[in-house]
This record gives sequence, C-alpha cells and structure tokens, in this order.
Amino acid sequence: MLRKISLVATVIAFSWPMAASAGVISSQTFEPVIPTANGQTPGAWYIDRAAPAEFVSEFFKFDDRLALKLEASQAVNGFTGTQGRKFDTPGATSLSVDMYIGVDFADFSNAFDNRIGGLWGTGFDANNAISMYPIIEFFDNQFHVFDSIDTGEFIAVGGPSTFGFDEFHNLAFVLNTADDVVDFFVNGELLITMDAGGTLSFENAILQGINKDINGPDRTLYFDNFLASNEVPTPSTLALFFAGLIGMVVVRRRRIAS
Repeated sequence: MLRKISLVATVIAFSWPMAASAGVISSQTFEPVIPTANGQTPGAWYIDRAAPAEFVSEFFKFDDRLALKLEASQAVNGFTGTQGRKFDTPGATSLSVDMYIGVDFADFSNAFDNRIGGLWGTGFDANNAISMYPIIEFFDNQFHVFDSIDTGEFIAVGGPSTFGFDEFHNLAFVLNTADDVVDFFVNGELLITMDAGGTLSFENAILQGINKDINGPDRTLYFDNFLASNEVPTPSTLALFFAGLIGMVVVRRRRIAS
C-alpha cells in the first residue's frame, strides 16, 4: 500500500520561503492509530461537547483516513448534538484539513438544519480570551462560514470552481493579524474574509459532526491531512502555496491510481 505523505507541510517548505515566522505545529495523516483522550491532553484529540460514536483511522478511497462516525441513536437536540474532538494547536495562525464531501451530503432534508459538519477553530486574543470561532461547514449543497463576531449565524459562501461530490476538498482558514482578518479557503480559493476581532492565534482545532436528529441518518465524515501552522505568508506567497498544494494532490492521486 502506498503510504501517504503530509502534502501540506511539504508544500509549505517550498512555497512560503518569505514567511515572517515559520513552524509546523502539527501535521497529521491519521494513520495507523489516532491518539484520543476524554479530557484535554497535549498531542491527543479530546472530546468536544460530545464524543462521536467513533473517531478512528479507516482505509477509505485508497488510503488511511480519519473516520468520524455519527449514530442517530446517540443524537441529542441541543448543545451536545454537535459531536467531535479537539486538538490543541498553541500559537497557530492557520488550520487546514481535507474533508470528503459525498454525494449523499447533497440531500439531508431530514437532518437538523441540514448541517453536516466540518473544521472548527477557537481564536484567542491578547488577553487569552476567546475572540472568535472560525468554522467552515458543508450543508445545503455549499460551504458555509460562521460569523461568530457580528451576527452569530452561518454565511453561505458557495464553493470553489474545483468542487465536485465524492471527492476530498481542502478546508482552510488563515489569520492575518496585521489587518485583523481571517481568510477562509476551499481548495485554495478565497471564499470570504471576515473580521478577526483581535484574534492572535487559533489555540485549538475541532473536527466536528452534527448529530441532533434521532430520526436522521447515520453517517461517517472522512478527514485527512490535518495541518496547524504558524506560518505567516505574504499575499504573493499565499497564492504559490495553494497552487503547489493542488499540484501535489493531483500527483498523489495519479500515483495511487497507477
């Protein structure tokens, strides 16, 4: 079996030579065993709100992936209906992960708010207080970003030109402390820029699934290639980064196919 490499971390080394500060905080390909814990533990994925049915490495689409499994029988209509695990990323200014968007995600009419899940983060300011929750989720046939500062609601942002069902897509958000904004990307395409509210870092990342309808479907969310970094790219090097990432994903898929 072809073993995967950390695509994002490799691309950073070549595509962000002009970064103001550099450092990969965590790069994970979710194989063969994913460290988990019930409470906050450095280097482990610990429970956020409520634990999913399973959070394990599973062979899917020619490689080992993270399988976040949700069972409708465990659904709770309320705060704990959001089920996932959190990983500490002290000092991170960018978070990204690949998420598989299956064609069955196109119609969850019986699911609570049609929400499915995605990548979350927790932003902290200079006073070490929570300043924002950067979130990208997929539901209602498009990506949504959570406006935690102004409206407390999700904003529909569509999708990248490269979108297709039954494929992995890279979800990412990058903090620009100079302008106090966060840029949200899917497959390297900027979908929206939002106020950062004085955020200086993303201190944790959360891979989350929505499970609030006991009559809803059981489902599995697949993730891969998680990266937390404190790279601070300039606008010119940011474009090179995403161009390189997409190129390496194509190469990897061709190798797997052959």
